[in-house]
Amino acid sequence: MKQIYNNVVDHRLLDGGTEVEDVTSVELPTISYKASTFDVAGMAGALEVPDMNSIEAMSITISHNNGVNGTLLNVPGKHLVEFRIARQRLSVSSGDLGYEGGKYRVTGMLKSQKEGTVERGNPIGTTNEYSVSRYEREVDGVVVTLIDVVAGIVKINGVDYSSKVRSLLN
Repeated sequence: MKQIYNNVVDHRLLDGGTEVEDVTSVELPTISYKASTFDVAGMAGALEVPDMNSIEAMSITISHNNGVNGTLLNVPGKHLVEFRIARQRLSVSSGDLGYEGGKYRVTGMLKSQKEGTVERGNPIGTTNEYSVSRYEREVDGVVVTLIDVVAGIVKINGVDYSSKVRSLLN
């Protein structure tokens, strides 16, 4: 083991380029590939084969305490969200602490808005869920995940899994 990745030290969320304050958490999408099931004579059982070019519907959830610009997250329609993080990293060999930067860029549409609970002594938080059409994850300046559902792009760790299908259709 060379590195131990630890806590997210801080984060920042922008919606359409405007910073939204008092964001408490962001639940990132689950990337799930659609699969076909084969169950034919001669096989010992059914086999599920995922299609790396076909993604199930994705969503993200943003929870916030209605801080400065929090109302921007509640607007129906298209959102361009960028979520930036700084994560602590420990070098096992030297014992030095460092940091890793990450960015998540999402294009989505507001799907639902949970207004929260009014409770004495607690903030009134809102939770927004967005349907995702484009998702990009960058770690220390390198894009490691790019899924653009509308453009038909599925790129993981620099490998474009959808390029073969696109080239066959050109």
